[in-house]
Amino acid sequence: MKPHSITVRLGPDLKQRLHQSARELDLSENNIAKHAVRAAVDFIEANNYTIELPFQMALANAPIKSRVRRPKKVTG
Repeated sequence: MKPHSITVRLGPDLKQRLHQSARELDLSENNIAKHAVRAAVDFIEANNYTIELPFQMALANAPIKSRVRRPKKVTG
């Protein structure tokens, strides 16, 4: 499968932290971002497509539920 790319806009502080982490770990910034996205998606899937703390985007004690509805897989 061909890899796909996305654009993620980071503020200067987070960009600097990512850069420093990459240097300390001897990894590329892209590699860290790829692992972070994978971990986030795994977490969301494991929690029935809800986002809860520790994600900062979670509202005060209430999970954010996705409005995206995917069709159920049909097995034959």
